[in-house]
Amino acid sequence: MKFTDTIITYHQIGPDGALVSRPIPESPFLETAVVHPCVVQIRFNRSQARNAISGLMVDEVERVFDVAESNGSEVRAIILSGDSKAFCAGAELESLRSAKRQADSGDLQSARALLERVYQVFLRPLRSTIPTIACIDGAAVGAGLNIALGADVRIASVGAYFESRFLKIGLHPGGGHTWLLDRAIGSANAKRMALFNQRIDAAEATRIGLVQLLTSDPVECERAAIELARPLLDANRDLMLAIMGSLGMASRSTHEDTLRHETDVQVKGLSRLTL
Repeated sequence: MKFTDTIITYHQIGPDGALVSRPIPESPFLETAVVHPCVVQIRFNRSQARNAISGLMVDEVERVFDVAESNGSEVRAIILSGDSKAFCAGAELESLRSAKRQADSGDLQSARALLERVYQVFLRPLRSTIPTIACIDGAAVGAGLNIALGADVRIASVGAYFESRFLKIGLHPGGGHTWLLDRAIGSANAKRMALFNQRIDAAEATRIGLVQLLTSDPVECERAAIELARPLLDANRDLMLAIMGSLGMASRSTHEDTLRHETDVQVKGLSRLTL
């Protein structure tokens, strides 16, 4: 199969309990292989551009999330990964040049629309109702760092590194970059990266909480992601989605509001109790 921007793998358990691979509808950029049931893997595959974010990549990522989150879907986790050269080196330069041309001509609305289109590649994981895991090897830079930050859990190989780089290229961070950094690693470490432009290697990223699990190589990184997703495979999917929603609410609510919400949902779900 010919690959262009994105490799997508989608696996489910068939009616007879066997593992089967299913295509993402209307996706021209697709590879199917059995990795694990009910797990979607999106592997960026633009090695020549170090997996820089293109318009086609955005389209494919959105399409996969649309299918994974749709009614009747059995998807329990989404894994995001790159290749041996990079996780993602940021936005495609031509996208930035196009936005600059629009801004230079005074058309700020069009420039804004171009940038906001790029943002969707990491806003979809960030806002997804499905748990997301980033497997990071090589560079996660700029908007590529945002993709990693948008995942629920980050697993990295020892060859991974993380860099904001916006200051270096003379562009203000975008896509909620400063908020994502501050939420993940706190104000001081966010300033180390966004303001002082410090590159963070995988070991340091693990130490400061940017990475939750450090592995020896990219293969082990993907294995660890699948193993992390394993408890979700037999879990009640509606309950999983409800817990995801509550965790999202908790980050922007008081303890009292969270207590009330959890009690309401817990009481309604008592019939599912498996004791």
